[in-house]
Amino acid sequence: MRSFPVTPDHDVTDIDLMRALQEGSEAALCELIARWEKRLLSFVYRYTQDTHTTQDIVQETFVRLHLKREQFKPDRGFSPWLFTIAANLCHNRARWQRRHPEQSWDDTSGTTVESPTNLLADPTDGPVETTIRREQIEELKSLVLALPHDLKTAVLLHHYEGLSSAEIAQVVGCSLRGVETRIYRGLKKIRAASRFA
Repeated sequence: MRSFPVTPDHDVTDIDLMRALQEGSEAALCELIARWEKRLLSFVYRYTQDTHTTQDIVQETFVRLHLKREQFKPDRGFSPWLFTIAANLCHNRARWQRRHPEQSWDDTSGTTVESPTNLLADPTDGPVETTIRREQIEELKSLVLALPHDLKTAVLLHHYEGLSSAEIAQVVGCSLRGVETRIYRGLKKIRAASRFA
């Protein structure tokens, strides 16, 4: 088993970490979690709009990463592989919730968890501007949440996670042209439904 430094090393790539993980390094898994947890929380929260669900899906994403580590192919790239796992889990959870609208996936026991997104208003805004901004944010969240899985995933990965069209194509399993079409259609639906467009 290859030894791996416990302290973060920015010269070590995600692919190096995956190779170390495949060789049995638990420190490599810890480093991958440290590097990617925040981005996954951001993506999954924007997809689900639910903090408890987000935490569950991100945790499950890292469990799957560990369980499927032998299936990782370096030539595919790490971020598309990781976001594919997360997007599939989001989609599975959304389908389950559509079929069971009256049931919770997990028992949250009445606990409330704060949103991981910190949406701060401009301190120079007055009460009217702050209210309008808050309404715009809430409307955008609900419009994104209402998009079909394929459009939602492409829009979130492009606009919020900064993945390239080629990386998104790997995540969603379509051509580059298909990615561009999904992003365009998603944004068009949002603009058409928005009161603030």
